[in-house]
Amino acid sequence: MTNDLTINEFSSGILLLDKAYGESSHYQLERVKRLLKIKKVGHTGTLDPMATGMLPLCLGDSTKYAHYFLILDKVYVVEATLGVTTTTADAEGDIVTQKKPDCYTEKVLSSSCQHFVGVINQVPPMYSAVKVNGKPLYKLAREGKVIERKPRQVTVKSIDILQYRDDKLIMRVACSKGTYIRTLVEDIGEHLGCGAFVSELRRISVGVFNQSDMISLNELRKHVESNQYQFIRDMVLPIDSALEHYSSYTCNRNEIVALFRGQCFKVSADCVSGLVRVYYNDQFVGMAEVSSGHTLKAKRLINCDRIESLSYSD
Repeated sequence: MTNDLTINEFSSGILLLDKAYGESSHYQLERVKRLLKIKKVGHTGTLDPMATGMLPLCLGDSTKYAHYFLILDKVYVVEATLGVTTTTADAEGDIVTQKKPDCYTEKVLSSSCQHFVGVINQVPPMYSAVKVNGKPLYKLAREGKVIERKPRQVTVKSIDILQYRDDKLIMRVACSKGTYIRTLVEDIGEHLGCGAFVSELRRISVGVFNQSDMISLNELRKHVESNQYQFIRDMVLPIDSALEHYSSYTCNRNEIVALFRGQCFKVSADCVSGLVRVYYNDQFVGMAEVSSGHTLKAKRLINCDRIESLSYSD
């Protein structure tokens, strides 16, 4: 086996990187790209530089499916410091207000947190990647500008208090895509009447993936340097493992040939309309869409050089 890792070694799949503190998601992505010598690597949603934890990376062909992963729910463990607000709603900003918080009981804290569970409206923070007229809000914020932002609807599925001590409130938050934890913490602090900011943030889950499947950049480097390629292969998860929130459809030979030739075909009325994972011979071959008229049409298929050689007879 060659000592060089190439695109042929890890052609596609999902790597769950445990992002380090203080580095941007893009910087960590580029380091993985160079380390594994892979031409194409993408992410499915960034973490702030101060945040740590799960950053799913799409390797090779799986980058074509990254936008299907964006709807996945997330789970965070967040430490909120009560009694202080900052310009960025986290520890990197300048202090705006300070107020000694009351000695809150767990009941009061829980009641305040539960106020934000469910479908809520959030105003994106100025220090965010949301673009206005093509320019990210954080760049406007660095120029000292504050502009009006439209609220966005998100879903907070649960907020569990893990610990409260010395004005530090540690919570486990499960939420939908697009939820700003910094905004959530700010809103909780305002609801309590003392203000708050995010002092620590760690993402522990994305969709079906949990933190036991993560690997840090330092760990990855050690395995590369010691030629432990099989271990790295085992850490790279199949593309479809991130797509289990979609229904599946198994094609026969005629159907799979039709899909790769851009043709549509009728499916059973039992098939629910919408996007589906497509399989052939137990292999994931891509995403397709079932129309309201029960017609299956390819949306995004993997590269397959052998499909055209398949005959139409089973």
